[in-house]
Amino acid sequence: MTVQSIGSVVRFLMNFTMKSTPKIENNQPEPIMQEQPFTDEELELMIDAIWRRQRCFIAGDRRFREYGAILEKLRGMLPYHFVIHEFR
Repeated sequence: MTVQSIGSVVRFLMNFTMKSTPKIENNQPEPIMQEQPFTDEELELMIDAIWRRQRCFIAGDRRFREYGAILEKLRGMLPYHFVIHEFR
């Protein structure tokens, strides 16, 4: 992935996480995504890149928390627990 494509993925994820909660009609939550748009390897790369970018900010900072929210969503998309490369 190039820097430009990572930037576009981060913008997509920022918009994805900033959406309001799904509407509930007839007690059925609206599905946000039908299919997983990325492979597991791509998700691992994005998680690692976003985690590294998050470390450029001070813990507790607004941007640090926003990246944390994106990381949690991405980790939830993986069918297994992914350990960031820094701690392997």
